[in-house]
Amino acid sequence: MNENKILHVMILSNFLAPFIDFVDENFGRENHHYVFITSEKYEYGLTPEHKVEFLHTDDDIFITLLKYMKMAKKIILHGLWRDKVDILLYFNKKLLKKCYWVMWGGDFYFPEKQTWFRNQIIKNIGNLVTDISLDLKYIREKYGSIGNHIKLSFVYPNSLYHEYKSEKTSNDINILVGNSATQTNNHIDIFEKLKKFKDNTFTKNKFSLLKSSIVFGANGSGKSNLIIAIKVLRDIIIKPTESIDDSLRYMPFKLDENSDIQPTKFSIRFMIADAIYHYHIEYTADVVLLEELSKVQKSGSEDIYFRRIYDSPDSEILPENLLSNREQLRNNKLFLFEGQDRNDKICIDVFTWFKRNLVFESNRKELFKILVTDEESKNLFIKLLNLADFNLVDIKVKESIEDIPKEISSFMAMVAKENDNNVTIPKQVKSIEVYSVYKKYNSRGEFIGFEDIPIEMDSSGTQKMMALALMIINSFHSEKVLILDEFDDSFHLSLAKAILSLINSNSNKNQFVLTSHNLNLLDCRLRVDQIYFTEKKFTGATELFSLFDFNGINGVSRSDISFFKRYLDGLFGAVPDIDTDEIKLLFEGM
Repeated sequence: MNENKILHVMILSNFLAPFIDFVDENFGRENHHYVFITSEKYEYGLTPEHKVEFLHTDDDIFITLLKYMKMAKKIILHGLWRDKVDILLYFNKKLLKKCYWVMWGGDFYFPEKQTWFRNQIIKNIGNLVTDISLDLKYIREKYGSIGNHIKLSFVYPNSLYHEYKSEKTSNDINILVGNSATQTNNHIDIFEKLKKFKDNTFTKNKFSLLKSSIVFGANGSGKSNLIIAIKVLRDIIIKPTESIDDSLRYMPFKLDENSDIQPTKFSIRFMIADAIYHYHIEYTADVVLLEELSKVQKSGSEDIYFRRIYDSPDSEILPENLLSNREQLRNNKLFLFEGQDRNDKICIDVFTWFKRNLVFESNRKELFKILVTDEESKNLFIKLLNLADFNLVDIKVKESIEDIPKEISSFMAMVAKENDNNVTIPKQVKSIEVYSVYKKYNSRGEFIGFEDIPIEMDSSGTQKMMALALMIINSFHSEKVLILDEFDDSFHLSLAKAILSLINSNSNKNQFVLTSHNLNLLDCRLRVDQIYFTEKKFTGATELFSLFDFNGINGVSRSDISFFKRYLDGLFGAVPDIDTDEIKLLFEGM
């Protein structure tokens, strides 16, 4: 690498191989050098022909990458994803002036969850590449970022936008059913043929419920924000503020002059046993303005169990057993949490539903604990992975307690002191080691034994499938709501379709809320009311709508026409507007 090159620091993602192709085609390779901060893996369309460099060890990053950064004319950081890169830049602050950070969102949302080093890098990095004014304002306010704003409509090229061709014809059956109220019309035989579509639903308390809903949309359209919003609601319920000085998770929409000062509002309906509840909350950073829990009757009317109102206490409705607790309730604490803390049965039931039945993808290694004590689950896990063509022989899970090295403890103490954080530095840490066991062969293809491979060395697709399999196994018959962002990330289309088929099968009693980029799944035997789209309006707000809204319009209800093709044709909206010329401007003059 020479001093005239632009250094690209990247991670494995389905967006970056097409990006490299785009740059090579339009600008050539001679002025660009690509490094991926990972071990050598060719995934997401990345191949050896792309001629990129992989850096992942300490020497790779703190010696080789540092050398490249010092030599580079410009450094383009495709997101801030690696702690070691943050540390490298922190101790070499002069490099920040020639760094161009392409902001992704997930690398800076929720500053309290980012590392101290990440906070410092965002604050002092030289150049910020984004066209989203709200994101820019966010890091200015939250991080004190002083970097120069590079205003571009930067959108990564990706595999969603291509001509869709399929030689396979539809196997769906189109049936026109007449007036079945007429005695002469006996359609029992027809409805027998329709039974295959009933697997996508299940009945509970005479309600027909969907087993899954999938949200599609362009990059930046708000799919992940939908998942984040649901998680924020769950977190403010199960993780209460501890003092009057604590702030609630308040992030109003800032691209509208009215909503910028309006409270955050959540409203959700859910079923517990035989009862349907409606929970509604409105709040700011400091105050719960309105909180209401109702029980929904069969008629649709609602019986209010409690209503808590900040500025109108005389209008409140509270259970008699909790009246005495109202005066002690802080303005930034939920009445629902207070109720369950006081052993109110309904409040306990609702709180427990949010805590145990609303499930997000957690720490992946933590999921493996079930395999230590449950041999049946372990056998099912291995069988499922093998049926998905991952050729796993066994899985080994080891739990251990390790002493933290003195050098690390000293470093953590130093960082805490610089941040004025009076925290106790732990001396030990619990760790979980997980190994995949595979068959090993010699050069002649003869079986010679078994090899234990740390799951960190498995492909990202294998790790994702393992986590998903454990989530499904752990809750398959428990009637939970599982929420997964980009559930099929790193999966082959055939595997993604198989997982959807399992989710929508008769044996599944859970509900799944999924997001995906893979538009081919639109034609994966889904009902129109299972398919949702997100679309970002010119105001920056995200609109969520269902394909069901188009039912009966322009032949949408017909199953002989591909939903995928009609999406690309713009029939449903939610199609990204990509300005290739603006993307090219990023490198002009470099």
